[in-house]
Amino acid sequence: IDRKRTQEALKRSESRFRNLIEDLDAITYSADQSGFFTYISPAVESITGYRQKEIAGTASDELNPLERQVRPTRWLRFNLKEEKANEPLFEALIHPDDRQAVSDAIRIALAGCRPYKVEYRLQKQNGHYGWVYERGMVLEHDQGNRRIEGVILDIHERKHAEEINQALFGISNAVNTAFNLDELCTSIRDSLKQIVDTTNFFIYLYNEREDTLVSAYHKSENNEFAAFGNPVTVKASDWSLLSMVVIKTGKPLLVNRDEMERLDAKEGKPIFGSPCEAWLGVPFKIKGQVLGIMGVQSFSDPERFTDKDIEILLSVSDQVAIAIDRKRAQEELEKEVIERKRMEKQIKTSLKEKEILLREIHHRVKNNMQIISSLLNLQSRHIQDQPLREVFRESCNRVQSMATIHEKLYQSQDLIRIDTYDYIKNLVDNLYQSYGIEPEIIEPEIRIEDVYLGIDLAIPCGLIINELVSNSLKHGFPSSWKGRGKIQVAFQAKSKDMILLTVCDNGIGMPKDRDPDAVKTLGLRLVSILVREQLGGEIKLRHDAGTRYEIEFSSTGPEEDEKKISAS
Repeated sequence: IDRKRTQEALKRSESRFRNLIEDLDAITYSADQSGFFTYISPAVESITGYRQKEIAGTASDELNPLERQVRPTRWLRFNLKEEKANEPLFEALIHPDDRQAVSDAIRIALAGCRPYKVEYRLQKQNGHYGWVYERGMVLEHDQGNRRIEGVILDIHERKHAEEINQALFGISNAVNTAFNLDELCTSIRDSLKQIVDTTNFFIYLYNEREDTLVSAYHKSENNEFAAFGNPVTVKASDWSLLSMVVIKTGKPLLVNRDEMERLDAKEGKPIFGSPCEAWLGVPFKIKGQVLGIMGVQSFSDPERFTDKDIEILLSVSDQVAIAIDRKRAQEELEKEVIERKRMEKQIKTSLKEKEILLREIHHRVKNNMQIISSLLNLQSRHIQDQPLREVFRESCNRVQSMATIHEKLYQSQDLIRIDTYDYIKNLVDNLYQSYGIEPEIIEPEIRIEDVYLGIDLAIPCGLIINELVSNSLKHGFPSSWKGRGKIQVAFQAKSKDMILLTVCDNGIGMPKDRDPDAVKTLGLRLVSILVREQLGGEIKLRHDAGTRYEIEFSSTGPEEDEKKISAS
């Protein structure tokens, strides 16, 4: 009686344990040392699609030939023999890339009678692969026989999430490493191929303003775009209806061939490219604006893609949009930089040519003015009338002052402005030489602060200095003058925009009631006109121990002053 009660209790315990095992969402199994399944839980059907009895049937060596035809044959969990097994092999469902790792784990466990664990991809009855985690242990009986007890967990969702994160990381990293947009799209495809079949993969970019689609990337086993080159740009209205549905609605689209044909018949739009069995496209957006479409297609399997694939592509579409948008902006910036450098080079070349031309102009103007000056000087030698000869000499000096400017500009590194000190010193030295005055008798003094003159100011300033210094040399120091004479020319920057030109001497001076604007001599009238019209400045005459002219004018010239006044 006790034995019977014990057996019944054991049966009840085994029943509870079996019910517990069979209610688990994991596959539990047992396999003998020959590799045959002796038990597998019903969860195998929900995880793989294969029936429980189909896998854990009866060993083939226990059946006669007639029974083998009508009864399920037990599957082999593993086969450690060198010869090929006749029975169905569970290992055949394991992804080819993972088989060796699984086989090695079981072989090592059996050899050392120890537990093992391994992750791999298992093919379901519908042909799709899913990630599983297997953990098992080797048990040894008293007779020395061994068996494996194992558990197989469905970890596809977890691995799937990891793969999506890896894909997102790969796409994000590709933005910084890809050389161009095509290389970026290749990296996107490579990042996605572990989670979606990207054998036939495409990315189209949409230009809303021009209403065009550009096949930025298209990889197809049919190589249908080879004849067109890459990328292909067409009007969106001429493009496949499928792509435009995704673009216009901003929503994903998954269709098979029958659905495509119905759409084609309904809308009258052609399906661009080779007909396929399954087509999946999802939009990628930035701030709600559709930038383009990313998709996959199959030319052989109408059931290749599912709603799960839509979720996958949508989950990475934002990252794809950011990556493509950044890479396009980067390429546009690079093109802009290249174009700017090209333009800068072109401008530099043009400026160099103009500089050479301008130097040649200054050189020729200087030569022509020197010829005029020489002709005037030559002509004056044949004139007996002293006042007339003086007129020729003054004209010669005026021409020479302008020729000097062109000479300095020709020699200068800066064709816009000249070194004021060097120019004025050369001008004064020429005047001393023209009038035969020794610097020891009348000392020339030139004081120039940090002032540079453009040609528009240098020419009138040179003529003014020419007239005023000539007047001092001719009239400021008569033969009755006693003592050491001195003529000073000074430039001073009074403010950021104003310059003060001073020409003075310590000679006999001019009458105190003399108004520089009322004089009738040609030289001083010329000075007054140049100050007023060429410089846009003011002239003052002072009579402190000689003659002192102060001329104040803008460093930008009269035209710029007029612009400032009108703007204000």
